[in-house]
Amino acid sequence: MHCVKCGYETTRVQNSSRLHGYSFRVRLCMSCDFRFRTKEVFQREVKPYKKSMADNGKPTEEIEYILDVKI
Repeated sequence: MHCVKCGYETTRVQNSSRLHGYSFRVRLCMSCDFRFRTKEVFQREVKPYKKSMADNGKPTEEIEYILDVKI
């Protein structure tokens, strides 16, 4: 992420926390030492997929759910 003050492209995350579906990060610019805070939205998606399993020689299908977290 670029610095909001000088536009330099390299920043470092100093602190991070999550609250009510948001990710808050305190960042430090590696060029001008300006500190700023970002707020990012993250979503949780549940994706079903079918998995074939053999039960006593008979194939069955189960649906498993995968939790995919996007930041």
